[in-house]
Amino acid sequence: MWKCGQSAEDYLDCSRDYIEARAVPWLEGGDPIAGKVRYKWFGQKRERRYYVPDLDNLLEVPVVGFT
Repeated sequence: MWKCGQSAEDYLDCSRDYIEARAVPWLEGGDPIAGKVRYKWFGQKRERRYYVPDLDNLLEVPVVGFT
């Protein structure tokens, strides 16, 4: 249910900056936020992991500004 930064980049086929710009901290009991991806810190290295259902939702968000 969680992907590390590189896996999230590969999963969405986008840059880490794109993901980071939409990242919000995970709140227990919190609801998804449209256009955002929630993350948690994991492991001793304190690496961010991104919630896969939120990554899936980012795939469905239309990109604004492109014609």
